[in-house]
Amino acid sequence: MSTVRKNQRTCDSRPVKLPDDESAGVLAKLAWAVAHPARERILRLLISRESCICGEIVAELPLAQSTVSQHLKILKESGLIRAEI
Repeated sequence: MSTVRKNQRTCDSRPVKLPDDESAGVLAKLAWAVAHPARERILRLLISRESCICGEIVAELPLAQSTVSQHLKILKESGLIRAEI
């Protein structure tokens, strides 16, 4: 259920509609996925390339392959990246 609160950032007294629970859940999942510094770095690496394999990411970061794989899994589950095997 959406709730309404006053907009505290401006003098505008019109209510601000908050996202519904489903939208808020999606936003929280995305925020959590990009909150980790390693995942943020992985995203920047992927943005700079058309495609990339896990080994290339491992070569760029001071992380074990298994750790990179786990971060990639989280990014994929959040919908931020697509992965193919």
